[in-house]
Amino acid sequence: MRSDCKFIYTGIIVGTALWMCPSLASAQSKVDPKSNFKFELGVGASYNSNVSVTELDNNSGANDSQASLYGLIRYDKDFGENTEFYVRYRYSQTNHSKFSRFDRQTHSLASRIVHDFGSFDAGINYSYYDAALDNDGFLSAHRFSPYIRKRFNKKVMARAFYAYSDKNFDTSIARDAHENEGGVDIYYFIDSVRQYIQTQYSYKDVNSFGPQFDYGAHKVRVRYSKRIPLNGKRLRVRGTYRFEQRNYDSVTPSILAVRDDTKHRFIVEVQYPITDKVFGELEYLHAVNNSNLPAVDYNRDLLTATISVKF
Repeated sequence: MRSDCKFIYTGIIVGTALWMCPSLASAQSKVDPKSNFKFELGVGASYNSNVSVTELDNNSGANDSQASLYGLIRYDKDFGENTEFYVRYRYSQTNHSKFSRFDRQTHSLASRIVHDFGSFDAGINYSYYDAALDNDGFLSAHRFSPYIRKRFNKKVMARAFYAYSDKNFDTSIARDAHENEGGVDIYYFIDSVRQYIQTQYSYKDVNSFGPQFDYGAHKVRVRYSKRIPLNGKRLRVRGTYRFEQRNYDSVTPSILAVRDDTKHRFIVEVQYPITDKVFGELEYLHAVNNSNLPAVDYNRDLLTATISVKF
């Protein structure tokens, strides 16, 4: 009964936000077009074939529908001609129809400063993430990531990065971890930013408080993005494949063996501008998790429809 009421309440919020979207978009004309502030509001609905919390190796084995909303504010600032800075805050809420214990509330803060040195540019990303499940905190994380990027010609650009993360779990101190990751991105522009392919390889080393959660991971990502002219606007289509191979260092007590995980993610996203400020988006995720730990050995499909307004 409690979860039904929460889902109805979220539905009312989502419906109200949808009704407000045209009004918010028209309000853009009253906002200074030169303002350094940007705002975004979105609402969505999803079907999840296997409700889960990947950070806790927890899945319900059952499907559910969910409603979500988010709000975002961003501030951009240029320091001279060659240095750019932004900071962004985002709040999101997801409520499930049946499994309220998986309801998630998230606060995130992200910033970046980048300087163009002429032949290359370099920057630093910082992010903070705080998440709760059913209003009880479960995870907070800091991430610091310097990078260097160079464009070799009109077709090819490369980026090298290092990332350090500090994760703290409220419900499982053994999962608290320091993470170090390094990698390279290669961009190939088929038609400038209108059509391109991105590939990434990285290696991540995770040092947890509990030795059974220590692992090294090889990660690969391939992304294809294309903007297609349609009715005088541009439909954006993006397909992503992500692979991760985790090699754990110690025996996992529950299975009396060293854990071995392989993860595949297939993602398709389609976004269409309904107006200049209102966007509709459809996303499909198919996740394949192979592991000798039964709680992590499962597949999942997630279909999400979102409408957002940007001003």
